Amino acid sequence: MRTALALGFGLLLSFVAGARADGLNVKVASITSPVPPGGTVTMTIATEPGAICSGRRQVHAGNEIPLQPLSLSAGADGRVQWEWHVLPGMHPVGKRTAHVECTLGDKSGAVDTFFDVRF
Repeated sequence: MRTALALGFGLLLSFVAGARADGLNVKVASITSPVPPGGTVTMTIATEPGAICSGRRQVHAGNEIPLQPLSLSAGADGRVQWEWHVLPGMHPVGKRTAHVECTLGDKSGAVDTFFDVRF
């Protein structure tokens, strides 16, 4: 009885929690790397037109912050683009990560990448 109840509850959860499915192609089209301290990183993501994308990036202290603007809609070419400035000086040197997630209807996808801050 417990097994049947647990199985039934699991199936119910799969219908409720399974509102999203993978299957959205998300790729890094380009990212500025290496970038010098004080420079600007430009990251372009390729996905399907109309997809809504958001992400985060690692800063010099190692923590992550949201990309600004918080979300972008992919244009007719399926691309979204973010730019940010790297702190000047010696402290920000090293590899940093960036992560982008996109959704379109019930499809979703994500990509991880990095940029290298160096002289």
